Amino acid sequence: GILLVSCRFLKSPMLHEYIPLYAVRFSLLLIFVYFIVLLYQRYRRWKDQKAPTDDEAFADAARTGFRAMEENDMQTAAQQLLKALEVRPTELLVLENAAVCLNELKRHEEALGLLNRALEEAPKKVVLLANRGFTLLKLSQFAEAAKSFQMAVDNGDNNVSTFFSLGHAYQKIGNDAQAVKYFRLSLSKQPSHIASVYSLAISLARLGRNSEVVDIMRQFRKVLPAPLFQSLLSKFGAAGAAESGAGVGSPSPLDEAGEF
Repeated sequence: GILLVSCRFLKSPMLHEYIPLYAVRFSLLLIFVYFIVLLYQRYRRWKDQKAPTDDEAFADAARTGFRAMEENDMQTAAQQLLKALEVRPTELLVLENAAVCLNELKRHEEALGLLNRALEEAPKKVVLLANRGFTLLKLSQFAEAAKSFQMAVDNGDNNVSTFFSLGHAYQKIGNDAQAVKYFRLSLSKQPSHIASVYSLAISLARLGRNSEVVDIMRQFRKVLPAPLFQSLLSKFGAAGAAESGAGVGSPSPLDEAGEF
């Protein structure tokens, strides 16, 4: 309305007797530009109010992702945490938890990529090193898994699962001496860790340390379920011979255990 009134006033013939025509046109142009600027400013304010900032977008996606993890909805959690990483690609907590979700979804290659990115930011963080080791085990990359677990242990990780997994990785690449060391460490932390007992017996048998296999079976007999103990007896005949009082010259299935 103000613009229309101004235009009519500036076009008045009586006004032209005092103001040149070019000045009238220039004034009209200034008024037009002024209103365009006002409209643009209003649009920008509306757009800024409507669109969230990067910080808000990150916080919303991360919050939704963590909530989905608590509800065990790994698909939604992974989707939202990856969305948050689009805003902040190096956020350690989000990288770590997104990798956990992807591993749960069996997307191990993607999880490994995220863990490698996280370790660029925190090369000695034991949780990241251990999680990277678990992911590499899933991918059957046992030598790399052993390196990752070893770095975690060297940097202070003394978790039972890390010791056992490091022993398992060494066992897979044929380094049974190191495997024995870490299976024993695992059992020193948790004597009822059945998988460590079984794996320790296998590595000792591979090394030909049959008497130690017998000792292990005697030591942990009470914590082993009966079916597993019988399985060990059938695998490690030396233990059965020792328990039954067989002589030193008695043949042992360990000598012919090609499966080891």
